[in-house]
Amino acid sequence: MAFKFRLYLASGEDVGTFATAAPDWKVGDDFRDGYARYRITDIVVDEDLHGDEFHGVFVVTPLGISN
Repeated sequence: MAFKFRLYLASGEDVGTFATAAPDWKVGDDFRDGYARYRITDIVVDEDLHGDEFHGVFVVTPLGISN
């Protein structure tokens, strides 16, 4: 089962989605989504997402492009 998270910058800008097999992410974790790298700065548990296609919301900081 894939877990999908919405991605937002601290400014509120929507930067897409992240799909992963692991549901257990925490603040400070880094991940790569395609070529972009991000660090999770906050995790928002949104009750409105229940029943939706998303598992939660990550507030992220871009870390740049990785190869």
